[in-house]
Amino acid sequence: MNLTRRTSLEATEARDDAPVVDDTHVIWEATYEGEHGHVDFDAAAHSHDGPFVFYTADGEADPVTGTELDRDSVEDDDCEPLDEYVEVEPDDGHIVLELTAS
Repeated sequence: MNLTRRTSLEATEARDDAPVVDDTHVIWEATYEGEHGHVDFDAAAHSHDGPFVFYTADGEADPVTGTELDRDSVEDDDCEPLDEYVEVEPDDGHIVLELTAS
């Protein structure tokens, strides 16, 4: 996977207006105005029944909706641009993440 190719995504300050995405294995280049942005991941769109893992570079992703199960730094040299991951169990088929830049 090319870790430098990113897909644009405009997050929103208000979580109720967050864009809904359901693609997996995509590296998003999330932008937002203000101190943080929100993105809504539609986990119900997938046949996978369980937690999802989100990776971050140059910031953090904190679940607003969903239960955080694990969080740790990424130590693999092949994933150098990535800082950490967070594993989240969806609530009612959705995971809303609050994004903040470091």
